[in-house]
Amino acid sequence: MATKDQIINMALGHLGQAPTDTLDVNTIRDSVRKVLVFADMARDLVLGDHDWLEACVPVTLNPLSLSSLTGWANAYGLPEKFVRMSEVDGGCRWELGLYIETTGNARTEQKVLYSDSSLARARAVITCDWTSLGSQLALAVSFKMAWLAAISVLGNKGETLNVKAALDTAYIDACRDAARSEAFNHNDPGDRVAGFQDYRRLAI
Repeated sequence: MATKDQIINMALGHLGQAPTDTLDVNTIRDSVRKVLVFADMARDLVLGDHDWLEACVPVTLNPLSLSSLTGWANAYGLPEKFVRMSEVDGGCRWELGLYIETTGNARTEQKVLYSDSSLARARAVITCDWTSLGSQLALAVSFKMAWLAAISVLGNKGETLNVKAALDTAYIDACRDAARSEAFNHNDPGDRVAGFQDYRRLAI
């Protein structure tokens, strides 16, 4: 499994930059800083592209009392590291929201799933720890990170567009490899998330 430092160094390599041996914001080179600023965004964008097994979890559907304050019949809390909804089963209208409660000087934010009626079940994609990413997903994150940082690092010029096009292609290939690995290394098809088989066919 790759670490955040290793994935950032892969992204730097994709952009023709030397690796770094530190992520200390007080001492890192400018090119490293420009890649680092996109690190968490790149990881979450990749995780949000598909219901990867490392990142897709059931949502505990415990109703929240705040529903009476929002105009929705039901409100359910979402996981702390929520990226996006994967599946909502209930046959009703639903919406994502951010509920903000202010008590004195304290401000509390909670990501919430609102619905017209009770939900049967739901699944969400959440942020993974860096070291829990499989090798193919780590590579995909490094391509996405380099793509996001390309203009900052290389400048807004013609060759940057060529680099970004190459990174786009490499990213798709890495995602296909990651999906292929999931498809063949997971032994319980019934445990896979909705739509996984379609992605598996695309990958193969």
